[in-house]
Amino acid sequence: MKVLLCGPIAEQGKPALGGYQSANLRLARLFSSLSYDVEPLPYPVPQGSLFKKSLAYLSGFSHIVQSLMRYRRRAVLHITPLCKQFLPFELGLVLTAKMRGLKVVVDLRAGNQIELYNERSSAYRTMFRTMLRQADAVTYEGERYARFIADIAPGIPRKLLPNFVPTGLPRTKDTPRPAGGPVMIYVGQLSESKGVFQALEIFHEVRRHAPDALFYLVGADTGTVTRVIQEKMSDAHRGVVFTGSLPFDEIVPLLDAADFFLFLTRFPGEGHSNALTEAMARGCVPVCTRHGFNADVIARSGIVIEAGTTAAAAAERILACWESHEWRELSRDAVRRVEHLFTQAAVAASLNEIYQLCTKRTLMNCGLEHTSTSNDAEECQAHHISKQ
Repeated sequence: MKVLLCGPIAEQGKPALGGYQSANLRLARLFSSLSYDVEPLPYPVPQGSLFKKSLAYLSGFSHIVQSLMRYRRRAVLHITPLCKQFLPFELGLVLTAKMRGLKVVVDLRAGNQIELYNERSSAYRTMFRTMLRQADAVTYEGERYARFIADIAPGIPRKLLPNFVPTGLPRTKDTPRPAGGPVMIYVGQLSESKGVFQALEIFHEVRRHAPDALFYLVGADTGTVTRVIQEKMSDAHRGVVFTGSLPFDEIVPLLDAADFFLFLTRFPGEGHSNALTEAMARGCVPVCTRHGFNADVIARSGIVIEAGTTAAAAAERILACWESHEWRELSRDAVRRVEHLFTQAAVAASLNEIYQLCTKRTLMNCGLEHTSTSNDAEECQAHHISKQ
C-alpha cells in the first residue's frame, strides 16, 4: 500500500528539529519495515523574515497539493497536523486527498489540542471538526484524547498510536545502586519551558541531603542555563554535568548510569516525549509534571509532580523513593510498560490494524473501537468541549 506521510519530517542524515520531525522519521522507518511504500511529504522548514517564511510555507504546501494530485485511490494520506495557524492549509490537504479518492489518517500528536479547540474561534473549531470528520481514521498519542475525538467526530474510527522506541532498547537495570546519592538525567532542549530550571532547583534540594548526587544535562546550552545558574543558583552547578548535544548511542550509557529522569516540562503542545520513553526503557524512574501526555505515558511507573509543588517537596519525594524498595519496583515497572506498549513491535500491530481497515470501503462502519493501553483509563478526566 502507498502511504503519503505528511508533516514535519527530518531529512535522512540530518539531525531532527524537534519531536515531530524525529517521530515522523521513526514512523517512516516503521512503515518501510512493514513493507508499506512510503513517500514523505515533508512540511517546509523556512528561515528568514516573516515575509520570506510566509512565501516558503505557501510554496511548500502548494508542492504537497501537487504531489497529492498525482494519486487517485489506492493510497493513504497519513498527516500529522500542527494545527494552530497551519490548520486552514492542513484542512485543504485533507480535502484535496478526499477529492482524489485517497484514504486519510489524521494523526494527532500535540498535547494541547483540547485546549486549542476550546480557546480558539468558532471558525477554528469548525475547521478542526471538519478535518477529523473527513478522516477515515484518527490516531492519537495520549489516552485523554479518546473521549475528545469521540465527542467532536462521532463514528470516526480512532486508535491510540503512541510514540515508540526500538524493540531492543528496553533493558532492566541489574546493577546494584551506588552507595552515594541518586544520579539524575535530563535529555532535550535546555530551556525554561522544558523545566530545566525547576529540575535544577529540585536537584539542588536533593544534593543538600545527598551530597554525592549527580545530574546529567544532555542538550545544547546556548549559555542561558549556565548564566541563570551563575546569577540565581550560584552553588547549584555542583554535581551538574553538561554534556552538550550527543548522538543517541552516547546517550544510552548515561541513561544506564542514571536512576531518575527529570522532565518538568511546561512546553505548550507537549505530547509524548521521545526522551521520556527512551529513559523509561533503560530503567530510569520518570519524575514528570502533569502536562501533555506525561501522566498517560508513565501511569504508575513514576512520580508525577503536581502544579505548585515546591522543589523541597519534590526532592523529599525523590529521596524517599530512592532510599526504599520503591525505586527498584518503579524502575522495573517503567521498563515493562515500555516493552508492553511503546516498542516498535507493540505499535506495529496497531498500525497494521489501522491500515488494514483503511483498505476497506466500509471503514466508516467497521466499528473499530478505542483500545485502552492503560489500567487507569477510567481515571481520564472528562473535558469540557465548547459547543459553539
